[in-house]
Amino acid sequence: AEAEAERQQRIAQLRRQREQAEREAKAAESKLRELAQARAQSASNAAAGAAATTPRAGAGGTSDDLTAKYAAAIQQLVLSHWVRPESIPAGQKCRLTINQLPGGTVLNVSFAADCPYDEAGKRSVEVAIRRAQPLPYRGFESVFQRTLNFNFEAKDR
Repeated sequence: AEAEAERQQRIAQLRRQREQAEREAKAAESKLRELAQARAQSASNAAAGAAATTPRAGAGGTSDDLTAKYAAAIQQLVLSHWVRPESIPAGQKCRLTINQLPGGTVLNVSFAADCPYDEAGKRSVEVAIRRAQPLPYRGFESVFQRTLNFNFEAKDR
């Protein structure tokens, strides 16, 4: 009889522990849901705030921030395929125009008259641009331009 009473007491204790664990799990789930909702609301508010304060460019109404990221992505990709000739000092800039198709296929590259790069330097940049094909496109569709005026800056990787 004493063993039975002890067994019943142990069962009751296990039930209480299980109920407590279930309450804690439900509380944790509830807290996670609240956090997820708060994060979603915060992200939504931040996006709305950014949309209200971000300067807009062009008829497409795209943000300058995405345009800057697009230019940076192209610069990084081209640099990863470029070997700087010794005739071009690091940091020297050159304006150029890239004509491309949607998807990032390069049609041609032309250099501004005031580009200080010599012929070998210009050729090296054009080769790097062609090797970098396709240029970044996915995720940048809203800021994509068929004719892209680009400021290339000579940097080592």
